[in-house]
Amino acid sequence: CDIAVYGHTHIAEYSPGTPITVLNPGSAARPRAGALGSFMTMDLLPGKAPDVRLHRLGQRCIKFTILAASRRFSLA
Repeated sequence: CDIAVYGHTHIAEYSPGTPITVLNPGSAARPRAGALGSFMTMDLLPGKAPDVRLHRLGQRCIKFTILAASRRFSLA
């Protein structure tokens, strides 16, 4: 697997530079650690790198681009 998505901690996370990209969307209703509520969207299209966006409630969206060759994120 190239991408793993999990929840439970209520804290948004992404882990670049690892063999498997790890994503946690956080929590829209019960965020922890003083963070704003959040959720993620991911578009998967054939032949394109996954388009991952972290949406923090009350702020602009943060877009992450997963580079297929290096499995790293870059802010766009």
